[in-house]
Amino acid sequence: MRSKSSDNRQVETRNRQIGCPHAPEVLRMLSVLEGDLSRQDLQNLLDLKDREHFRQAYLQPALREGLVEMTLPDKPRSSKQRYRLTGKGRSVRGGGRS
Repeated sequence: MRSKSSDNRQVETRNRQIGCPHAPEVLRMLSVLEGDLSRQDLQNLLDLKDREHFRQAYLQPALREGLVEMTLPDKPRSSKQRYRLTGKGRSVRGGGRS
């Protein structure tokens, strides 16, 4: 069984090789995002404790770049808010094609 850090290094290496401009943090989040997940679920999968760091370094850049979308875009602060990959996010995660 491979470790999380090994998987993350492979994703980062692959994206550097294909000239992917996305931050390593964003690519790391894309690699674990399956289905609709809450902020807390994502943080747990990434083993991150600081909510603000996660929001600024991972979530906001991914939303800005259109790689991730909110399930409730009209209610960004809802306790029911979840995040999912967009087509562009799936493309970047799957090999860098846009």
